[in-house]
Amino acid sequence: MTLNAIADAYFAGLSSGDLSAVPYDENVQLRAPLSAGGSEVPISGKAAVLEFFSGVFAAIRAADVLEYFTNEAENAICVRADVHLVTGKTLRVADIFRVNAEGLVSEQENHYDPRPAIG
Repeated sequence: MTLNAIADAYFAGLSSGDLSAVPYDENVQLRAPLSAGGSEVPISGKAAVLEFFSGVFAAIRAADVLEYFTNEAENAICVRADVHLVTGKTLRVADIFRVNAEGLVSEQENHYDPRPAIG
């Protein structure tokens, strides 16, 4: 699966409420502003990451990928996207996915201003 396809699977999964097509490593680490530890404390493990997202799917109406940026080693991608919330507000995100030698997402960092989602 290409880096773009991995990112597309993630954002399509946000829209549909199903991230099963995202090739997460069993030991993936996620950093996200709205997680219990914020961006400083990662969520560790595929099951924990999927559980976290299951709690936010109801707030998401759709997601649109705007741009892809890959590194020279072709093992990481940063994606600029708009995540549209059911409240009518939009999160402007820049999410980073790092992929290991097996082609699985080993690290994910979600970057966005969480204020539209919380207030």
